[in-house]
Amino acid sequence: MGRALEKWMKQTSPMSPAASAMLNLIVASSRVEEGMEKILESYGITRRQYNVLRILRGVYPNGHPRSEVSARMVDRAPDVTRLIDRLVHLGFVERVRGTTDKRESIAKLTSKGAEVMHVLDPLVADYIEHIFGGLFTKEECLTLSVLCERTYEDEV
Repeated sequence: MGRALEKWMKQTSPMSPAASAMLNLIVASSRVEEGMEKILESYGITRRQYNVLRILRGVYPNGHPRSEVSARMVDRAPDVTRLIDRLVHLGFVERVRGTTDKRESIAKLTSKGAEVMHVLDPLVADYIEHIFGGLFTKEECLTLSVLCERTYEDEV
């Protein structure tokens, strides 16, 4: 266990390297998520809602049905409908009927949603650069990505 983790957890008993790595990953992830939440809270959205906006921006001006949004989310949310409802209420997303199946609801980014993403892009990019660019080299970032992917590669 690293000294920072020992200090964080106020723990002096040894733990396995695997347990230490897992806990370090959880603590680091939590810190990164908190930083993102701080950026997004002034725009009235959560990380999961930002993720939905990011997904819909990827197909803008088209949209996705709820099932496709759910399948593309980084952090799987149990109730994507509620996330989309909140974004509709904020005016960032609209729902339209599917063209082939009128029962299907397609979520689309609105122009207001595109504008807020345009504002958030540099803020998020600066945060990413602050966290990762300041701590790691490009090669270390790539290595970290490969190591993290090992934890879920069998699920994709």
